[in-house]
Amino acid sequence: MRNFNLFLICLLTTATIASCSSSSDDDMEPIPTPSNITYTNTVKTIIDKNCTTSSCHDNNAPAAGLSFTTYADVKIGFQSKGALSQIESGAMPKDKAKLPQATITKIKGWITNNYKE
Repeated sequence: MRNFNLFLICLLTTATIASCSSSSDDDMEPIPTPSNITYTNTVKTIIDKNCTTSSCHDNNAPAAGLSFTTYADVKIGFQSKGALSQIESGAMPKDKAKLPQATITKIKGWITNNYKE
């Protein structure tokens, strides 16, 4: 009986740890404070990885009608084109999984930091 109880404890512990794991590296990274988040050190990588690689927001006649290849373009997209709401709803990036909450939080930090370049 003691071995069975030990087995159950190990099984439950393993299940708990496994359920808390994340499949995204973005969720594992520490989120910088908003004052440290800039376009160059944080947001550009997110945009390059999720928005311009699929020809949706690149310079070659972007399918979405809005290029995200420069800081100015991205800033306009978030200030006046509703990019954040599209990302938060999961509508963007199109045909991909919703961005991890840690990534969305980084973008929000950039916005809070007044779109610092």
